[in-house]
Amino acid sequence: YRKIVKTMRAVPRANTLVFCWNPAIDDPQFPAEKAYPGDEYVDVVGADVYDQSWLPGTYPIPADATAQDRSARQKLAWEKWTYGGNHGFKFWIDFAHTHSKPLAICEWGLCVRTDGHGGGDDPYFVQQMYNVITNPANLLLFNCYFDVQAGDGHHQLSPNAAASKPPEFPESAQLFLKLFSGKTP
Repeated sequence: YRKIVKTMRAVPRANTLVFCWNPAIDDPQFPAEKAYPGDEYVDVVGADVYDQSWLPGTYPIPADATAQDRSARQKLAWEKWTYGGNHGFKFWIDFAHTHSKPLAICEWGLCVRTDGHGGGDDPYFVQQMYNVITNPANLLLFNCYFDVQAGDGHHQLSPNAAASKPPEFPESAQLFLKLFSGKTP
């Protein structure tokens, strides 16, 4: 990382380049902050934030779960894993502040995973992300919703004209539109 930043900054007229150091949130085998290249090499601290959890009592959500149980599991996943867990999103927000760097959410999204560790249609997650994104104290530079059906998980909120099935996250999509566009669909 340092070598690439030095090389790119040495290019004439490259003084407008911005370098975003972007670990993922999770409970790591290796703490990413130990690989931090240093403030002089990082302009922005980024994070990838997906609605997935391996915390017991969260995901996978049992097929026979009530709406109340589903909601409780999604809330627990946010509070104890995604946001508040060891190396959760709050950790990286605080890390950016400690290093006087703006924050970026390089990727974020809902998640349906083949192993069941995604939260599925989770309006609570969308609301919490909106709260983080719109909080001026977080010094957010940019965010990007990962609106695709990827091989490692489904994330797409937008309608897919080529798909013959209904949207995977109807409640979350409706809330997303309301919060981020200011309009109710």
